[in-house]
Amino acid sequence: MRTTRSESEWQAIISEHEGSGRTVEEFCAGKEISKKSFYTWRMKLGGSETIHTAPMPPMVVERSFSDVSFYAGMLVDKFVYHIPFNRQFERLKADGITVSRATLPSQSMRAIELLDPIYRAQEKSVLSSSVIAMDDTWMKVGVISPGKMHKGHFWPIYGDKDEIIFPYRESRRDEEVETILGDYKGTLLADGHLAYDKYAARHAEVIRAQCWVHTRRNFFELEGPPEFRDGAQKLSLLLDGAGGSMCRQDSEPPCDL
Repeated sequence: MRTTRSESEWQAIISEHEGSGRTVEEFCAGKEISKKSFYTWRMKLGGSETIHTAPMPPMVVERSFSDVSFYAGMLVDKFVYHIPFNRQFERLKADGITVSRATLPSQSMRAIELLDPIYRAQEKSVLSSSVIAMDDTWMKVGVISPGKMHKGHFWPIYGDKDEIIFPYRESRRDEEVETILGDYKGTLLADGHLAYDKYAARHAEVIRAQCWVHTRRNFFELEGPPEFRDGAQKLSLLLDGAGGSMCRQDSEPPCDL
């Protein structure tokens, strides 16, 4: 049978519970009253306990419900295992997770921005090395016109702490080396690209070191056609043809020596 209690009766019940030392469940069971009614009246009468809503945990990216594991997995899949975003989208869809196709690219850009301080710290560490090895390699990035893409360049730099960074620039012009290395002090090991020579000439505290891998390649080529089997003749032709330099004078493509 449903019992209707007055406000004063509920106040007395709530006060009795506070002095009983029992849990709400134990107290309500002993009094044969509904826990729901007990909580409702206790809130209404301003009991000693209140319901608090916990604040949301900090988000990796503002206004995004994705946690750090989602961003880490997305970036690793994209840049380590080369899984395109459209394929990741289809995989999420198969798992019952529905997102916009534009979500993954935009979220990846925001996640990459969070990694920038780590990259800057590693860049500073690499450029503090007493010896660095530097190279450049091109890749197609961005559409210039239908069927034609822009050729951008990565300039990987390896330091003496077993660290490597991959600065990106729009070209392999001479000035790009300056913008990347700044006022570096130490030994610069690189191929015969004249940009490195020009940089070293402008910075007295830079020691320019040639790449032995590029140099030894020509000696293996001496075993090629009969006219070049004489090592002295081949080396003489190389030096004479390059005006005394073992590197090509043009800036494109990279030196092959």
